[in-house]
Amino acid sequence: MAKKRGLGAIVVPAGPNLVTTWRNIVTQGGEIPLVEGLDRMNSDLGTKYLHHRVTEWEQALNGRKPSQNVINYMLEIVLPHLLEEVKVSQKDAKRIVDLVRIADTPLG
Repeated sequence: MAKKRGLGAIVVPAGPNLVTTWRNIVTQGGEIPLVEGLDRMNSDLGTKYLHHRVTEWEQALNGRKPSQNVINYMLEIVLPHLLEEVKVSQKDAKRIVDLVRIADTPLG
């Protein structure tokens, strides 16, 4: 029997952060289950993260931090979304994302 995955716990982040912003974007403010965003990320990155890991990252629990690949993945989603809100073109948003990537990870 497949393991059932739900919406995940209500999270109180340590403060404004990349992971919480990513969660809000991929869940459309809680309208879509986090599992959908996680499934997409896991598929794209070849990982197997679950809700609790995202929560640990958001709350800075146990010193857990996302890997470089996860940070870059989230930046590629979060930055264009935020830049679009302030009317930055998609071309300029991509250039900005490329400028803030953490080194030593291939472009997606």
